[in-house]
Amino acid sequence: MNKNPLLHKFSLPPFSQIGVEDYIPAVKEGITKALAEVDNIVNNPEPPTFENTIEALERTGADLDRALYLIHNSETKRSS
Repeated sequence: MNKNPLLHKFSLPPFSQIGVEDYIPAVKEGITKALAEVDNIVNNPEPPTFENTIEALERTGADLDRALYLIHNSETKRSS
């Protein structure tokens, strides 16, 4: 199991466990997973429907979103 805290679901960010070195690997892993999720949608052999296309796209990239959310918030706090 990956020890990077940004690659695990959480309700509140575990700030005490997150280091600067965790961000880039989390973003790279998030991009890889998001691309795989989109590939699964594109290559779905079933006829496209709203559910298996649009709704499925809405669910992609959760790991990437989590990492980018924390990066964005830390950048916003620094520039304030």
